[in-house]
Amino acid sequence: MKRKEKNVKKGSNGEEIRAIEKARREHPEIAKPLDILMKLTEISGDIIPVKGENINWDKLKEGFPVVDKRILPEDLGPLTKRFKEILNILLAGDNVGASAVSDFFEEKKLFKKLLEGVLTGQYSFPKKYSRSKPVTLFAAGETLLPLINDIKLSHPPKEGLDNWGESYCPICGAPPSISAIEGEENRLFLYCSRCAQSWNFPRLVCVHCGEEDQKKLQYFYAETDEIHRVYVCDSCKHYMKSVDKREKNVVFPRPEDLTTIRLDIVAKSEGYTRESIDFVGLILMDHKAEQERS
Repeated sequence: MKRKEKNVKKGSNGEEIRAIEKARREHPEIAKPLDILMKLTEISGDIIPVKGENINWDKLKEGFPVVDKRILPEDLGPLTKRFKEILNILLAGDNVGASAVSDFFEEKKLFKKLLEGVLTGQYSFPKKYSRSKPVTLFAAGETLLPLINDIKLSHPPKEGLDNWGESYCPICGAPPSISAIEGEENRLFLYCSRCAQSWNFPRLVCVHCGEEDQKKLQYFYAETDEIHRVYVCDSCKHYMKSVDKREKNVVFPRPEDLTTIRLDIVAKSEGYTRESIDFVGLILMDHKAEQERS
């Protein structure tokens, strides 16, 4: 694998940006979160090279995602800069909050520990900043995208991805944010909440707990939109939104997820839970806080 690049490079995400622009025209009621999503998407295609010896596709055979803390470069400068930029996008209007978090993680050891914790899913968040935990963890995950993007370009084995079948992303280990039904065989694909990687998953099985009893698995949809459904599990009380890709040519997970946020609100009002700390998850937290204040 060629690894000549030393600087951050821009990837290609023009189609997703156009999808967000279309969503902004069709959904003026969520213009603000779509504007934030646009800014995040504009920098989501960045690429930072990962050393070839730190990319081990054989891990897929053992049920482990490809990325781990070995992908972190010695020079964390570009990632630190990116982390601050993402915090400023997410916390626009709250400069004090953004500065407090970024200043805390200014120390290289603490910042590296945060990134490693996000990669491994094991991180003890400082109590002092527990209020900022969801935003900080999401921002850290976004910070890692340039490294993950490079790995996704490093000739992943098709067989390894096709045979994955786990409920977490084979590339970065993050949980899915949305699913899609595709093709004549009605196969179900999950989409990663962090890097948008898709992978096949068994249908009629709860993504979160593996429940297969059809009496405990249900779905609902809006009368005006049968393309999007919400699958719920009465065993673990989690839910997963799904889009019928047979009715759409392309699915961009984040715009699709955000423009169907009303389905999340209904699911949560019925007592079901969304697992991942992702962009829509953050918006839903703000929505809940606004309800509690009113």
